[in-house]
Amino acid sequence: MQLVKYLYLPEIPGVSSPTDKKNIKVVEWVKGEGEYFTKLEPVVYVKASIGVVEVKAPEAGTLHKILAQRGSRVRIGQPLATFLEPTRGIIRRLL
Repeated sequence: MQLVKYLYLPEIPGVSSPTDKKNIKVVEWVKGEGEYFTKLEPVVYVKASIGVVEVKAPEAGTLHKILAQRGSRVRIGQPLATFLEPTRGIIRRLL
């Protein structure tokens, strides 16, 4: 059984005002639903007051469902997508 987890928009260094934290836009998804990613691999790009920033995967997994579509306005802490943890068998095959 695979565990479903959320990919959240993390704190972005240099984005500190409450208005800026709520005024972030999804620019481009690097990974599509069903695609595998590794820990710290860029998954999505967002545009904040400081420019375009990559959001990296907190751990390895497979993108399950995109919740914030391209062009959507998002805020710090908001779930952007769900992902599935890899099963132990997949991890062993990759090593």
